[in-house]
Amino acid sequence: MLSWPSNLLLSMLRAVHCRSTHHRFAVDALPLVRTPAGERLVGHLLRHHHRYLDGAKDPDLRFRDFHNHVIHVRDGYWGGAPRVAHQWYERMQRYLRTNRWSDAAHAAGVLSHYFTDPVQPLHTVQTPVERVLHRPLEWSVTKSYPALLAQWHDNSSRTVFQLSDRPGWLGEAILTAASIAHEHRDTLLGHFDLKSAQQHPAAGLDEVSRDCLSQLIGLCITGWARVLERAAEDAERSCDRQLPRAGIKLATISAGLRTPTQLLARYLEHRLEQQKVVALIDEFARTGQVVRYLPSEQRVIEKVCRIYTREREYQRRRAERQTTSDIRILEFPQALAEDVPATARRDRIGPSTATRVVEFPLEKKAA
Repeated sequence: MLSWPSNLLLSMLRAVHCRSTHHRFAVDALPLVRTPAGERLVGHLLRHHHRYLDGAKDPDLRFRDFHNHVIHVRDGYWGGAPRVAHQWYERMQRYLRTNRWSDAAHAAGVLSHYFTDPVQPLHTVQTPVERVLHRPLEWSVTKSYPALLAQWHDNSSRTVFQLSDRPGWLGEAILTAASIAHEHRDTLLGHFDLKSAQQHPAAGLDEVSRDCLSQLIGLCITGWARVLERAAEDAERSCDRQLPRAGIKLATISAGLRTPTQLLARYLEHRLEQQKVVALIDEFARTGQVVRYLPSEQRVIEKVCRIYTREREYQRRRAERQTTSDIRILEFPQALAEDVPATARRDRIGPSTATRVVEFPLEKKAA
């Protein structure tokens, strides 16, 4: 249970500093952390909340490795999210062991992005309809997030997210969550109202899609809370000591002082995103396709998918050629066999008048 100063800071972060769903996932998971070690880690994340929130958006803004944000369930779970998540988890552990709390908070924020992004149903498959609905749907979720989270809290059912004890537990958790999200993909696409979402993003979601999205939000924040608990336990076990407690008074004051700039940044970002969504829908209404206003995220993923598909086809054909041996046995008359050049190997078979010649290139001798 977090203290009232921590809850006060959390309220400030939600109201002012969170500008995207990834910010909200990272913040809303913190009150769900229950273990003592996890609560000590939460204290450091709150103290360095600016680095934590920056990390939660860096994969989109700085790294832009969008092929690592997806898990295509129907394509053999293609996508780099588990691999990159393991890398950032190890980096976070290294920072915690060496008392680099600010860097650890940033690494935790980055890890939260790679952990939660595959839970977006449209990140679990690549289809032409995603070119049109991806950005408008995500924008509708962003504008409806507080109501969706409240709906999840009011729901009598609860999300149980149990992590494995095997070495690859983190990647396994990401793949499992992606498979659950993929089950809701067709439902979301079938119930999303693109026309209504153009001017009023929240209006694009009906009761069915809201119920679906609220459960997925619960899956994201519950799973991320369990990951933070495991990370804190691993860090304390490797150091053979408890993580020190972090004070958050200065962090709370800093968050309050930065309120005007954060409100302005959120207003400008949301206004720009609304303009992009309207332009995308207008282009689709005029031309029946999205080209000019296609998000860069979609361009990168489509390009990488094409490369992956060509590489997979090349490897398949290469494997077929390697498994199909081309061995030919040529029969020569005895007279002609005597004239076979030295680069051919003769294998005479008994008293037969024919010679079996199997040709193969000789290895070059070193000079």
